Amino acid sequence: MKAHQLYKQCDRMNGIVAIASGNLSFTTLAGSGWEYLQIMPTGQTYQAITNRQYIDLAGWTAQDLTMFTVGVDIQKDGVPIVTNIPCPVITVYDFITTRKITDAELIATINSPPGFLESTLDLMQCTYGLRQSLAQNAQIPGTFINVDGGTFGSGNPSASDKLHWTRLLITTMAKGEDVTGAVAIPPANLVIQATTTEEKDLVYMERLRRSYVVQGEL
Repeated sequence: MKAHQLYKQCDRMNGIVAIASGNLSFTTLAGSGWEYLQIMPTGQTYQAITNRQYIDLAGWTAQDLTMFTVGVDIQKDGVPIVTNIPCPVITVYDFITTRKITDAELIATINSPPGFLESTLDLMQCTYGLRQSLAQNAQIPGTFINVDGGTFGSGNPSASDKLHWTRLLITTMAKGEDVTGAVAIPPANLVIQATTTEEKDLVYMERLRRSYVVQGEL
């Protein structure tokens, strides 16, 4: 087995939020790779901002190597900031997966995140997950404090060509009178400790087959 370190960095996001005629929308998302999704369950409105990246593992696949994840470290340069618009709660997710997470799966996260039973992205496809729950800081307007968090994921070995890193922030900004505010998300780093090894032919072929089947389902 050979040891490796994998790295990926996520850009800062600065967004302008506008509420007009009772409708909330992001008019600007400045930052590489950031996208806006809107989630609207009955009786409430949630907003979702996501960033999807990947680490290319095709070189290992070409050598018939399997990657085993040893450790994952997600380093965040602070917590999100929301100004001028009420936002009681923010939930921040980081997913490390063996395939890309679809818009529909991200939207469904409000009920069941990827890697859990009700999601169409199963536990074996979720190598690692990190959840951080934040509540608005009553003492310092616009800032948040940690109130809950946890990790999940299978750490399952992978023969996929890519390892995907998806950042997802779900906010609860309230609709109200016409106003303009701002959302800032600090940058983050991903550091993965991994090993590669050459498995027995039948084991590797089944792992490779499963990887291609999963990609074909998207």
